[in-house]
Amino acid sequence: MKILGGARYVRDLIGLSPTTHGTTLDGLATLASVFPGANAFLGSLCPACADQEAGSTVVRQLDSGPIAQPGVNYTIIETLNEFVVTPVGSAFIDEPGVTNEYVQRACPFDPVDHADLSYDPVVFQEIFNALDPATAKRPDCFDAFPAPA
Repeated sequence: MKILGGARYVRDLIGLSPTTHGTTLDGLATLASVFPGANAFLGSLCPACADQEAGSTVVRQLDSGPIAQPGVNYTIIETLNEFVVTPVGSAFIDEPGVTNEYVQRACPFDPVDHADLSYDPVVFQEIFNALDPATAKRPDCFDAFPAPA
Protein backbone atom coordinates (compact mmCIF):
# COMPACT_ATOMS: atom_id res chain seq x y z
CA MET A 1 0.00 0.00 0.00
CA LYS A 2 2.82 2.38 0.78
CA ILE A 3 4.90 1.71 -2.32
CA LEU A 4 2.14 1.33 -4.92
CA GLY A 5 -0.43 3.69 -3.36
CA GLY A 6 -3.20 1.19 -2.75
CA ALA A 7 -4.27 2.45 0.70
CA ARG A 8 -7.40 4.08 -0.71
CA TYR A 9 -8.71 0.60 -1.58
CA VAL A 10 -8.02 -1.00 1.79
CA ARG A 11 -9.84 -0.63 5.12
CA ASP A 12 -8.11 -3.39 7.09
CA LEU A 13 -4.75 -5.05 6.62
CA ILE A 14 -4.23 -8.21 8.61
CA GLY A 15 -0.76 -9.59 8.13
CA LEU A 16 0.09 -13.14 9.15
CA SER A 17 3.78 -12.78 9.87
CA PRO A 18 4.58 -10.60 6.85
CA THR A 19 8.17 -9.81 5.92
CA THR A 20 7.72 -6.17 6.95
CA HIS A 21 11.40 -5.59 7.72
CA GLY A 22 12.70 -8.44 5.60
CA THR A 23 13.83 -11.85 6.67
CA THR A 24 17.10 -13.65 7.21
CA LEU A 25 15.26 -16.97 6.56
CA ASP A 26 16.55 -18.25 9.88
CA GLY A 27 20.05 -17.20 8.84
CA LEU A 28 20.04 -18.85 5.38
CA ALA A 29 19.88 -15.54 3.50
CA THR A 30 22.71 -14.21 5.66
CA LEU A 31 24.75 -17.36 5.00
CA ALA A 32 24.11 -17.12 1.23
CA SER A 33 25.51 -13.59 1.19
CA VAL A 34 28.90 -15.00 2.21
CA PHE A 35 29.15 -16.95 -1.05
CA PRO A 36 29.72 -14.71 -4.10
CA GLY A 37 26.76 -14.86 -6.47
CA ALA A 38 24.61 -17.08 -4.25
CA ASN A 39 21.98 -14.43 -3.50
CA ALA A 40 21.83 -13.39 -7.17
CA PHE A 41 21.37 -17.02 -8.20
CA LEU A 42 18.61 -17.54 -5.65
CA GLY A 43 17.02 -14.26 -6.76
CA SER A 44 16.95 -15.47 -10.37
CA LEU A 45 15.01 -18.55 -9.25
CA CYS A 46 12.63 -16.63 -6.98
CA PRO A 47 12.60 -12.84 -7.42
CA ALA A 48 9.88 -12.44 -4.77
CA CYS A 49 12.09 -14.29 -2.29
CA ALA A 50 14.97 -11.90 -2.98
CA ASP A 51 12.62 -8.93 -2.52
CA GLN A 52 11.75 -10.20 0.98
CA GLU A 53 15.31 -10.54 2.23
CA ALA A 54 16.42 -8.14 4.93
CA GLY A 55 18.17 -5.21 3.26
CA SER A 56 16.64 -5.74 -0.20
CA THR A 57 15.66 -2.71 -2.30
CA VAL A 58 11.96 -3.38 -1.65
CA VAL A 59 12.41 -3.72 2.11
CA ARG A 60 14.56 -0.59 2.28
CA GLN A 61 11.89 1.33 0.32
CA LEU A 62 9.12 0.07 2.63
CA ASP A 63 11.09 0.80 5.79
CA SER A 64 12.09 4.35 4.82
CA GLY A 65 9.74 6.49 6.85
CA PRO A 66 6.35 5.42 8.21
CA ILE A 67 4.92 2.16 6.89
CA ALA A 68 1.31 2.43 8.06
CA GLN A 69 -0.90 4.46 5.77
CA PRO A 70 -3.64 6.82 7.00
CA GLY A 71 -7.15 5.37 7.04
CA VAL A 72 -6.02 1.73 7.17
CA ASN A 73 -6.41 -0.46 10.27
CA TYR A 74 -3.31 -2.62 10.65
CA THR A 75 -3.11 -5.87 12.62
CA ILE A 76 0.02 -8.00 12.46
CA ILE A 77 -0.16 -11.52 13.88
CA GLU A 78 3.05 -13.45 14.43
CA THR A 79 4.07 -16.62 16.23
CA LEU A 80 6.94 -17.01 18.64
CA ASN A 81 7.64 -20.26 16.75
CA GLU A 82 8.54 -18.36 13.60
CA PHE A 83 11.14 -19.95 11.30
CA VAL A 84 10.56 -18.11 8.00
CA VAL A 85 10.24 -14.43 8.95
CA THR A 86 13.27 -14.05 11.16
CA PRO A 87 14.30 -12.69 13.50
CA VAL A 88 11.09 -13.22 15.45
CA GLY A 89 9.29 -9.89 15.86
CA SER A 90 10.53 -8.45 12.58
CA ALA A 91 7.03 -8.71 11.09
CA PHE A 92 5.71 -6.07 13.47
CA ILE A 93 5.12 -2.46 12.53
CA ASP A 94 6.05 -0.37 15.55
CA GLU A 95 3.96 2.68 14.72
CA PRO A 96 0.96 4.35 16.36
CA GLY A 97 -2.36 2.72 15.57
CA VAL A 98 -0.89 -0.64 14.57
CA THR A 99 -1.86 -3.72 16.57
CA ASN A 100 0.94 -6.27 16.86
CA GLU A 101 0.06 -9.63 18.41
CA TYR A 102 1.92 -12.83 19.12
CA VAL A 103 -0.43 -15.81 18.96
CA GLN A 104 1.10 -17.01 22.21
CA ARG A 105 0.04 -13.85 24.05
CA ALA A 106 -3.54 -15.14 23.95
CA CYS A 107 -2.66 -18.85 24.05
CA PRO A 108 0.83 -19.42 25.48
CA PHE A 109 0.93 -23.12 24.61
CA ASP A 110 -0.27 -22.81 21.01
CA PRO A 111 2.52 -24.53 19.00
CA VAL A 112 1.59 -22.84 15.69
CA ASP A 113 4.50 -22.01 13.41
CA HIS A 114 4.74 -19.88 10.26
CA ALA A 115 3.43 -22.53 7.88
CA ASP A 116 0.35 -23.19 10.03
CA LEU A 117 -0.73 -19.62 10.83
CA SER A 118 -3.46 -19.70 8.19
CA TYR A 119 -4.91 -22.95 9.63
CA ASP A 120 -4.92 -22.14 13.34
CA PRO A 121 -8.32 -21.55 14.98
CA VAL A 122 -6.70 -19.17 17.48
CA VAL A 123 -5.42 -17.08 14.56
CA PHE A 124 -8.89 -17.22 12.95
CA GLN A 125 -10.37 -15.66 16.10
CA GLU A 126 -7.67 -12.97 16.18
CA ILE A 127 -8.55 -12.16 12.55
CA PHE A 128 -12.29 -12.01 13.32
CA ASN A 129 -11.52 -9.76 16.29
CA ALA A 130 -9.49 -7.39 14.11
CA LEU A 131 -12.20 -7.20 11.47
CA ASP A 132 -15.03 -6.64 13.95
CA PRO A 133 -13.69 -5.35 17.29
CA ALA A 134 -17.24 -4.80 18.61
CA THR A 135 -17.79 -8.57 18.69
CA ALA A 136 -14.27 -9.57 19.76
CA LYS A 137 -13.94 -12.78 21.78
CA ARG A 138 -11.03 -14.43 23.51
CA PRO A 139 -9.65 -17.28 21.40
CA ASP A 140 -10.35 -20.83 22.58
CA CYS A 141 -6.87 -22.05 23.50
CA PHE A 142 -8.09 -25.64 23.65
CA ASP A 143 -8.83 -25.39 19.93
CA ALA A 144 -5.26 -24.44 19.01
CA PHE A 145 -3.50 -26.04 16.04
CA PRO A 146 -2.73 -28.86 15.99
CA ALA A 147 -5.91 -29.86 17.76
CA PRO A 148 -5.37 -32.23 20.70
CA ALA A 149 -5.87 -35.89 19.83
